[in-house]
This record gives sequence, C-alpha cells and structure tokens, in this order.
Amino acid sequence: MIDAPPLLLLLRQSQKDVCAGLPTWLQNVELISGLNVETINNGSFDLRYSGVAFQCHITSVQTDWRDFKTIFWNPDWGKVISILAINFGDHVGAGRMSPVVVAHLLELSERLGTMLDAAAVLWKPANIVSGFSYFSETVGQYRAGGPFPVLALVDFSITGSNHLVSHGLSWFSGQELQVEPGDLSATELMRRAVRIAHDIAVNGAIETAMEIEGLTEFERIILSPSQSNRELGVLISSKKEE
Repeated sequence: MIDAPPLLLLLRQSQKDVCAGLPTWLQNVELISGLNVETINNGSFDLRYSGVAFQCHITSVQTDWRDFKTIFWNPDWGKVISILAINFGDHVGAGRMSPVVVAHLLELSERLGTMLDAAAVLWKPANIVSGFSYFSETVGQYRAGGPFPVLALVDFSITGSNHLVSHGLSWFSGQELQVEPGDLSATELMRRAVRIAHDIAVNGAIETAMEIEGLTEFERIILSPSQSNRELGVLISSKKEE
C-alpha cells in the first residue's frame, strides 16, 4: 500500500470538465520528452516520467483550506474547483527519498500544472499551498542547477523557547531541524535554516556531528544529530577566534 499523494495541483476547472478533456490533454502530455501515459480509468491515469512511475487522480475539492499555510499566492479558494493528485507508483517505495526521484516528481508536477493552468500547489508533507507561478519558477531554477525549493516544500515555526524548527523536511531525509536562537534576527536565522534544509534535502540526513562554515567570516555552524538521527540540532556561533 502506498502513502497518500504528497502533491496536489489546485485547478480552476471542474472535475467534470477536466475528465471530459482528459483524452485530448493526455495526447498533448505525451509530447513531453521522457513522459508516457500507461493507463487511463475514470479520471485516474498512470504515467511514467524519466523511468519513474506515477499515479494521478482527478477529484473534486473536499478540503478545509484553513489547515494549510499559504505562500506567494493571494488565496481565492472559491475558484479552486478540482484537484489533480500526483503520487508515486506502487513500486517506488523508499526510493521516493532519492533526490533524483523527488526532482522528477517536481518536474512532472510543474509541467502538468502548466498544461492545466493550475492556480496553486498543495504540498501535503508540510501543509503548504504555494502559488503556481512561484512553484513553477523555483522548480525551474532547481532543474537548472539552482537551489532546492525549500520554502514551497518545508515549513518552519518558532517554538516557545524561540527555537526555529522545520516541518516536512523529514519526508525527504528522515530528519528535522531544531535551530537554537542565538543572537541572530529571525530573518538571519531563517537564511541559515534554509541553507541547511537545502543540503539535507539534496544530500540526505546528517548523521555525524560536525562544524561547518557560516555565512559570515567568523561564523561557524555546529550540527549535532540526535541519537536517532531524526532531529538535527543547529547552533550558530559568531565569535571571532582569539
């Protein structure tokens, strides 16, 4: 049994209209290099993109949007009429954590969303809804060798002890961040958290304590994984060496 779909494209067309146009639309989809349509059945279809199997399903909206954080989009929920849910095929399994496989999911979603004029994207592991134009831009940058689209896929919050913690990073790596507040502003703390989240999402969990260079000349970032490796403690030191 596979997990629930991690990514939903929020569409302006009704479920009926999208399903009615599905045969023609999928003919256009097959023009995308590396993408093949394998089966179609009542609003559900299987795709293979760059060798990775995906399952897609069109459904009506049955979601309480108040549960999700919204970024780079002025929400107009009344115009979100249907959803295209995108999931991995049955045999992908733990391979979904591979950066290459994740990249294929993001690329496929961006291309399908462009063809369907998606309004926004819901990333379920972090409960984030991002405007489709922002999602498309950041995924395009990632495909071109740019940074991982952290803000669209990982949420951050401040705890009562002023630690900055991540939510959803573990979907990619099995590990979440816990950043100690130190003397930095919330904005500067976030910059460093995004950088570390990028490295973990792309390269995997950090399992050994280490110290790395920070973003300023004398800054050092101390990384301390928990015994289970499920959390990564982050301490930022800005003291000039004697």
